[in-house]
Amino acid sequence: MNDITKSRNSSLLNWLVLSSLFFLIISQLTFISIIITLFFFFYYLKQIKSSLSEIDIAFLIFFALSIISSLFARDKILALGSSLLFVIYYIFFSVGRTVEFDKNIFSKFLLATMLLLVIFGIFFFIHPNEKISIGFGDLKLILIPPSNDFEVYNSGIRSPSITPNPVIYSSVFLYFSMILILWGLSLRKQNKSKGYSVVGITILIDIIALFTSNSRSLLLILPLVLILGLLLNRENITTISIVVFLLILGLILGVYLSTPSVFSRIRTAILGTDYTSFNVRADSYRRSIELFIKNPILGVGLMNFHLYAPYYFGPYVHNIYLSLLVETGILGTLAFFSIIFLLLKKFFQKNNLSWFKVGIISLIISFLLHGFVDNTMYVFSLGSLFWFFSGVLINEKI
Repeated sequence: MNDITKSRNSSLLNWLVLSSLFFLIISQLTFISIIITLFFFFYYLKQIKSSLSEIDIAFLIFFALSIISSLFARDKILALGSSLLFVIYYIFFSVGRTVEFDKNIFSKFLLATMLLLVIFGIFFFIHPNEKISIGFGDLKLILIPPSNDFEVYNSGIRSPSITPNPVIYSSVFLYFSMILILWGLSLRKQNKSKGYSVVGITILIDIIALFTSNSRSLLLILPLVLILGLLLNRENITTISIVVFLLILGLILGVYLSTPSVFSRIRTAILGTDYTSFNVRADSYRRSIELFIKNPILGVGLMNFHLYAPYYFGPYVHNIYLSLLVETGILGTLAFFSIIFLLLKKFFQKNNLSWFKVGIISLIISFLLHGFVDNTMYVFSLGSLFWFFSGVLINEKI
């Protein structure tokens, strides 16, 4: 009877984890994810306390520095409120470090969720002016977003699938595809056809994601992360060559199908002819460096950059590292990098390179590389996913 009860509890916890991750991945009704994560935080509180380490101290230092910085910010309330965002991120990290879930069940869930995203992406590609929603009031789930999304209106990029904007949509595929590919390769020992089918389906949905989002980051970063992930997973050169060839061939096909072409977006970005142009980003980068030089120690306060500079398609610098420098100063930036360094140090000390953990490493690397051209740390759903899986990386139960 106890075994049955334990099995049921484990199944329930698995479903709660997947439910929380689902709403983060689609970036809708995220308050449900917060509620579930808070439940897990208090459920595992004793284990969280027992697993405290230098990483937690680095988090505390970063939070304290952001609070101190907010005291000198122009908009103190905004800076203080933004500091509290990292408290929520810490809770997601702590839960990821202690929660238990089945990695194979998670992989099946992830594949189903990404298939769902591309199915709706195709639907909205065919019917760009449709809007479908379920529910009422704050509990409304928008299945097909409106075509007047800010990013769509300014860039001509279709608002894709059931995520609020193209950046979140493409980021999901950029961050999670490696987990699915490695899962597929791990299934070869049991069933070769099933394993290679998962790899093939993953590459196919990446192609669809590319031509329905016109994502430059997906095109440029995913092949690099794929090669690194396969090397870390100790795949032989033949497997690496085949998978990389299929992905690059598929992405080229996705570029060909894209309207406008991803290559066209890259070209116009460099020439400075669209709203996400290289010139506009470079201008915001220069302005952030100037502000950092004037406020090098504590910065201008979280989310206060836009009070000193034009509204560069967002209230923050589209670069995680410059954003940290200008808003938290050199001290806050060092605290952030300390968290990442200590996290990776603790993981590699365990030397536990299972296919799933290699997938998580790939997710973290994708996020950090993406951070050079965007600030997805300030996108709540993506930031929460990053910190949750950063915790999973050092979770010895998974």
